[in-house]
Amino acid sequence: MTDLGHDQVKPDGGDSRSLDKVTIATAWSPAPGIFGRPEVRLFYTYARWNEAARLAATPGDALSTSGVFGTAYHGSTFGLQAEHWW
Repeated sequence: MTDLGHDQVKPDGGDSRSLDKVTIATAWSPAPGIFGRPEVRLFYTYARWNEAARLAATPGDALSTSGVFGTAYHGSTFGLQAEHWW
């Protein structure tokens, strides 16, 4: 699975904020079908944003200078998810 995203906001009297991202993911389940559980998912996301988006982020948010990406204008994240119904 692949997910592409683009977000652009132009506030009144402010600079245009933009963020682009791409996520790739895969899932595995020992049971067949869409409702087969348990299911394990692995994903990777890459994003990039502009200065206006970084300045608009609240302190501590990922895009802010005090966030996980610091002063960078791009970053990656990955993860593992598990789902089970009972």
